[in-house]
Amino acid sequence: MKKIGRYTLLLIGLIVGFFFLLKFLPFGYVHYPFFGLYSRVYTEYLEPYFDGSDGILIIAPHCDDEVMAAGGVIQQAVQADKSVKVVFITSGDGFGMEYEGGIEENSFPRGVALGYLRQSESIQALETLGLAKENIIFLGYPDKGIDSIWKYHQDCEYPYHSPYIQSDSTPYLTSYTSGALFCAGQVLDDLMRIMDAFQPGTMYLPSPYDLHPDHHATYAFVREAMEIMRGRGAEWVADVTVYLYLVHYGRLRWPPQWGYAPRSRMTPPRNLLGVRPWTSVELTPDEVALKKEALESYQSQTALREFLLAFARRNEVFMRDRPYVLPPESSIVIPDARREAPLPVVVRGGDIQNITLYRDGNDLELILQLDGGIPIPIRYRFSLVGYREGKTVLRETYRVLDRSRIIRERGNPERALPQILASGRTMGIRVPLDEEKMPQSLLLSAESLLPRDIMVDRLPWSLVFLAGE
Repeated sequence: MKKIGRYTLLLIGLIVGFFFLLKFLPFGYVHYPFFGLYSRVYTEYLEPYFDGSDGILIIAPHCDDEVMAAGGVIQQAVQADKSVKVVFITSGDGFGMEYEGGIEENSFPRGVALGYLRQSESIQALETLGLAKENIIFLGYPDKGIDSIWKYHQDCEYPYHSPYIQSDSTPYLTSYTSGALFCAGQVLDDLMRIMDAFQPGTMYLPSPYDLHPDHHATYAFVREAMEIMRGRGAEWVADVTVYLYLVHYGRLRWPPQWGYAPRSRMTPPRNLLGVRPWTSVELTPDEVALKKEALESYQSQTALREFLLAFARRNEVFMRDRPYVLPPESSIVIPDARREAPLPVVVRGGDIQNITLYRDGNDLELILQLDGGIPIPIRYRFSLVGYREGKTVLRETYRVLDRSRIIRERGNPERALPQILASGRTMGIRVPLDEEKMPQSLLLSAESLLPRDIMVDRLPWSLVFLAGE
């Protein structure tokens, strides 16, 4: 028995040593099968035993967002011996086809080869900033498909199919979950596994005001994962500090000047200053220079080089994300940015200025305040997702066609349709909530649309706590 015990301990030691050895191996094609496995074992099993620090978790929709948004934060955290982990939702396999060289493998669809190349660029960039590769996680979900997965592919029996990699599941051997299906349930499962193991004290997420669909859908996914975990008793969720970063917000507004300008400062877009509080992280000249060097690692993105380098400045700016609280028989106002796009300027009712939420018993009223403009037919879409005790109890999307017609686009067909509330420059709905399954929190958004689903304006996803529930 003693002999068996010694051999068992030896085997365990060899396995643990094997995974630690991988930490020091170079990242080449032959090691791809180990990278995804090591990421999962390190995060879920090894790290929790020896890392009790207040961790920082950065969620990036694409390979390069993490350095653009938080390259300085990463450097400062590493220098302060804080635990930092970066999670990539996609591998950016839908953009950056103008590259030479890369992975020499003709059996892949070109998008997969590009995805592997962008992953290796991220590892190089983050190692430049001082982050060890065991703290880098690739989920491998489809570039330009995250918003569609969030909206239309909740059911894993009908996963999203990526036109860039010609697959409905991740083909990457680096992925955190091997062969993960492109569906919402799998995305949430990956995020919750990572967050449950790491339990960060600070998180950096893409802003819901970001105009790129992958970015604002990533925000929705992470917030949903956090609400499910909160309902299941995860205490860290209530204490975590969440910052939001902006990458895509229009050529003329963000960043204010393209190209490398290390002495210039980042300033938030003027029309976003009032929607959430902002904070700034100051960088030293050496930190700015190292951030530029990391950004230069993304050789597959040469077409956007001046855009990437525009983020290497004297500071980094972030929104502070705080949920809204709606007590019973009361109202709150959630502001929206004004004139994010030129179209709302000439379309009456196209520019959403804010939304007022009012609780009346078991009913919830959502009232959009709109602007003026040229009278062109406009439609409105309201989306609500409700959570209670770790479960999703409401997932509804309604479209108001005019002042008297409303349809359900997604949701439970047995639920009663909302009542339309329209008056002057306001448009809203009154939604009856199930008393037995009253949500404790809600994610909600609204959109104004032209015919043929041409989006005019979007009220970003916001998290609301229903106090007293």
